[in-house]
Amino acid sequence: MNIIIAPDIFGITPSLNKLVKNLSKQAAVAIIDPYHGEEMAFEDEEQAYQAFLDEGGLDVYTEQLKVILTYIEQPVVLIGFSAGASALWRLTDKKLGLHARHFIGFYPGQIRHHMDVEPHIPTTLLMPKQEAHFDLQAVIKQLPASESLCVTQFDLAHGFMNPASAGYDKQASATIEKLISDTKLIADPKAFRAKKPSV
Repeated sequence: MNIIIAPDIFGITPSLNKLVKNLSKQAAVAIIDPYHGEEMAFEDEEQAYQAFLDEGGLDVYTEQLKVILTYIEQPVVLIGFSAGASALWRLTDKKLGLHARHFIGFYPGQIRHHMDVEPHIPTTLLMPKQEAHFDLQAVIKQLPASESLCVTQFDLAHGFMNPASAGYDKQASATIEKLISDTKLIADPKAFRAKKPSV
């Protein structure tokens, strides 16, 4: 099995490398990040966001992922965080015809600009309690009713999986990381949803 990880605007971080190391014991794992594999050391989210924009932002990141997914061998599981999850969300649209066994997206706030997407890939979105810049509940209500889509909200802030983020939650991150390190579990959307962590 192949796993593609699309990180947030911070790109490759030590915590992401740790997750990849755990997953690599059971599957082939690739990180597709906005900075072409270069590890960045951002001082804060503002600096990371500017760097992300300088690389072309979400449109370029989405296209980069699309090219990779067109050629990747199946079966594949997709895991995305924030900007990476938003880019992958756009690629779940049935019009594109791309395939994956399961897409797990963490706090993809930018999907609010792409509500026309109709996911045909089994998709699990793990949302925070709220977002600072928009009404998250309104966005969730607008998401298409589909058997392919499952949305779960946690009582956590945006960025709860990333130690570089102001919203990081160490305990929740450890619990969820343990869950997504089980490749058999993440490959089966129904099993994964049945074992949603209590955080």
